[in-house]
Amino acid sequence: MSWEEYKLAIRTTVRRRHNGRAFRERSQPNLTFALSLFLFLFVWFALQRYLTAGLIPVSLLSLILLSRSTACGRKTSRFSELEHLGSQSSEIYRGSFVSFLSFLDDFHKKKANMEVLRTIFKRSKPKVVQPPKVPTDDVYPVHFFDDTKPFRGMLLNWTLRFDDVLDADKLQSSLSRLLEIGDWKKLGGRMRLSPDDKLELHVPECFTPERPAIRFSHDVHDFPIADHPNAKHLPKSTSVPSIQPGVVNFYTLGARPGAPMTLEDLLTSDEPQIHLHVISFTDATVVGLLFSHVLFGAAGMQSLVTNWSLVMAGREAEVPALCGAREDILEDVGVQSDPDKEPFLLDPRQLKGLRHLRFNIRFLWDMWRRPEIESKVLCLPPKFVSDLRARAMADLHAMDEKGALGAEEEAPFVSEGDVLTAWWTRMVCTARGGKRSVTVLNAVDITGRLKSVFAPGKHYVQNFALGTWTILSSAEVVKAPLGYVAKCFRYDIQTQTTPSQIMAFMRRLREAGRCGDQPVYGKPDSMLIIFTNWSRCKFFECIDFAPAVVPRVDPAAAAAANRHSATSADGEITATAPQDSEKAAAEATATEVSSELAAKKPPPGKLSYHHSLARTRSVLSRNVFTILGKDLSGNVWVSALGHPECWEHLEKYIATSSK
Repeated sequence: MSWEEYKLAIRTTVRRRHNGRAFRERSQPNLTFALSLFLFLFVWFALQRYLTAGLIPVSLLSLILLSRSTACGRKTSRFSELEHLGSQSSEIYRGSFVSFLSFLDDFHKKKANMEVLRTIFKRSKPKVVQPPKVPTDDVYPVHFFDDTKPFRGMLLNWTLRFDDVLDADKLQSSLSRLLEIGDWKKLGGRMRLSPDDKLELHVPECFTPERPAIRFSHDVHDFPIADHPNAKHLPKSTSVPSIQPGVVNFYTLGARPGAPMTLEDLLTSDEPQIHLHVISFTDATVVGLLFSHVLFGAAGMQSLVTNWSLVMAGREAEVPALCGAREDILEDVGVQSDPDKEPFLLDPRQLKGLRHLRFNIRFLWDMWRRPEIESKVLCLPPKFVSDLRARAMADLHAMDEKGALGAEEEAPFVSEGDVLTAWWTRMVCTARGGKRSVTVLNAVDITGRLKSVFAPGKHYVQNFALGTWTILSSAEVVKAPLGYVAKCFRYDIQTQTTPSQIMAFMRRLREAGRCGDQPVYGKPDSMLIIFTNWSRCKFFECIDFAPAVVPRVDPAAAAAANRHSATSADGEITATAPQDSEKAAAEATATEVSSELAAKKPPPGKLSYHHSLARTRSVLSRNVFTILGKDLSGNVWVSALGHPECWEHLEKYIATSSK
């Protein structure tokens, strides 16, 4: 039995367990679907002539019903659902769609034509007023796959915690120096928009205090981090799986007050692209980096901190040249002129036209019905993760014995990332219930997969992540073995990231044009879950700020040492009073405890925790799961945005698994 045949068998089995109809798409539209489609087409036709404000709630109602009417296995009457939604139309009118309705009302008053209606989907923004161009600036291009709509809308705060006191001036001077070396200076440029709506980076001929390479700020506190009202809640490693405060709770730690929030803030000012914010405590340091996602992604972040560490250590000569700063390494990759073009595997699954509209309406409906999203951070100890993977591998070996994996030459394999992706997807599907399909988007770095393009050992600071798509049913995710679900992700990553498939997907992205809409794959009723895995970047290993560590003396240990070694002027050891002996013993015990805690701490200058979050939080951000990496103790850190019921289910799962 091949892998595809086994997947078909699994899907058939889970369908039967749900009375044979739970996850089957209907082949014939029911009465409500037909009614909804008729209402939608009627209103759309009316919009082309005259707009009647009274039709607005009906049109929105028809769109919502159109997206919901394909759900299978409904036991309630569609007409009762219509009545229920009709009673809520006034709330829809006043609430979630108020901006949409106000625009339509304005459209009615002005009796505009259909060209104005198109601005519902493509709004025109006021022209950005940029500072005057400096003639001596060196202009660097922003490449095609960096200048995208999602990246333009995303400024990131990367927050790093160190359990050491770091020299903030050394952090600033070394990072500034890195951005003066060769084409690394591109990262110190000012973002500008060209007349043809392309982003550029204008780099000063020479960085000065007036136009620095980075914007630096420093807050100093004369107390430990445990006394800070916010920083004391930063996640800490635990011996059992734990759910801790999410990244949105630490927004103020990542940047100075008044720092840029949006791309427009950068375009309309002379602010550099990278902001460094350091918060110093008596026993720890929090380092915040603010930058636009247009500059780079996780791989670029790794290159930045690795070479920043080299400059800090006085090893500037080892900093490699920055490749691709002026010429896009992907300029001729994935273009229509490729001689051996291969069709993209997911082309038949792309959501277009009415299918895409239904997906968007369903997404907006979910957002309106369940607006609550909670941000949490997970600390998963090594044993928990290894047990999960062992369980998945046992499932795979059992499947292999049945011949379900086909004639694979290599032994069955899934990575920790595959298993964690399967595990979290199952948590979401179990908690949300329902009978919808699931579309999982996995971000994958392509630098190691296009070996004919990327030379080994070269450093590129760009965005090189593309998405792979896995389309499953909730029944598969919940009822099939964990190893099966993990294998589905591994299989799709392998098949969708061959050089030919990467180029095929890049052609689809190029067809949309610069800053075009990203294609979406799956089913119209799909629930979208997004995964990003930073484990390959190994931030806990590559960041080494030891040269900036300020030496610290333990007061208790120093006092105990002074008392035990106190001598008289003639060299004789002085006597110690009984109360002094007891105090010294207590101090020695405290020293031993602090030594045990120090053994659990990372080495000096090494990272103890980090996270990233967007400067502006979008209401569209939901079901997002980011694996931040594995620390030096083997703990896997995860940041996630999920619905409250997902976290409640996860808390119960952790409580059960920890017994």
